[in-house]
Amino acid sequence: MSRLLAGVAAGAVMCAWAGSAAAADLPGKFEGVTVDAKLIGGQQYEALYARIAEWEQATGAKVNVLSKKNHFELDKEIKSDIATGNITWCVGSNHSSFAPQYPDIYADLAALLPKEEIDAFVPANIAASTLDGKLVMLPRAQFDVSALYYQKILYEDPKVFVLDKPSGLAVQGGSGVTRSVDSMLEALRNAKGEKPRLVHRLDRDTSGVLVIARTRLAAMKLAEAFRGRDAKKTYWALVKGVPKKREDKISTWLVKEQTPDGDRMRVARHGEPGADHAVTHYRVVEQAGQALSWLEMEPYTGRTHQLRVHAAHIGHPMIGDPKYFEADQNWEFPGGIQNRLHLHARRIVIPHPDGGRIDVTAPLPPHMRQSWNLLGFDEALGDG
Repeated sequence: MSRLLAGVAAGAVMCAWAGSAAAADLPGKFEGVTVDAKLIGGQQYEALYARIAEWEQATGAKVNVLSKKNHFELDKEIKSDIATGNITWCVGSNHSSFAPQYPDIYADLAALLPKEEIDAFVPANIAASTLDGKLVMLPRAQFDVSALYYQKILYEDPKVFVLDKPSGLAVQGGSGVTRSVDSMLEALRNAKGEKPRLVHRLDRDTSGVLVIARTRLAAMKLAEAFRGRDAKKTYWALVKGVPKKREDKISTWLVKEQTPDGDRMRVARHGEPGADHAVTHYRVVEQAGQALSWLEMEPYTGRTHQLRVHAAHIGHPMIGDPKYFEADQNWEFPGGIQNRLHLHARRIVIPHPDGGRIDVTAPLPPHMRQSWNLLGFDEALGDG
């Protein structure tokens, strides 16, 4: 094994190997081999680096980490090594946007890895991992930022992209949060070093459309659209019971309070300190007897947990809501329905930073699709 250069890039590992191993030889045993490595630093990469020990155990090789630095410091170091002909290390890593700046140092992974291993990845990942006809990168994990970006993208252009955020993934970090959309965006910096920016939020357990700005100016314009209420957001929810009014407006004041189980929003009196006005429009799309209803909800304001609190306020809490669904001995949880929050950001219509409008719809997440199928709900009725 004479030389190996690799790079972690937007959820990928870039590799170049001047050795002569064939695909059939990999994975292999490299007893007594030490691999010198220069790695990109950052908390978002530590889960990947924690698996180095597994590779060492599987191959018999050892990894010697020479340095671990941020994108730009590592870029300077790699370019200095190239200029001085001092690439004596075997593995390096950096963001994918830097990859084209390191010419002629990569080998083609397609000749080194079994075809079935390459075919297991998302095709868009492989296409984005190819430089000058050589496969120089591999995604580090199908569930990491590569999967979020390539498998869950609903819309993209040079200024904006819209993700289909899965249920259970936090948008931002915080206490007890190890993975978030925001931390993953760190790996998607552009060639200028700009990190994509969040311009609005979804609760951790809410799925659906999430708008991301690629540039600072796009972020300013999109944030202004949200503040000015020029963005129309449509949510689908499954709630307990059937509202008396098939269509209505819910208008309350909401305030945050501390509880043993964390922050919680509650309906407040007008004028109560810290209270904000919250307005939601809803309509009943379909119902399953008197037990369950499918609501289409449009928030006019954007308060924390607004839709969940408003659903509970009118006596019809959302199925699977761990904060606002209170136990009722006279109501039995329906069989075949998962006890997970049934709230989905179905659609968003928002002005594009360059003019025109973005109109994006996200498919139901698996647990809600299961419920819709079980209850016989017709999705077309909600998009009418």
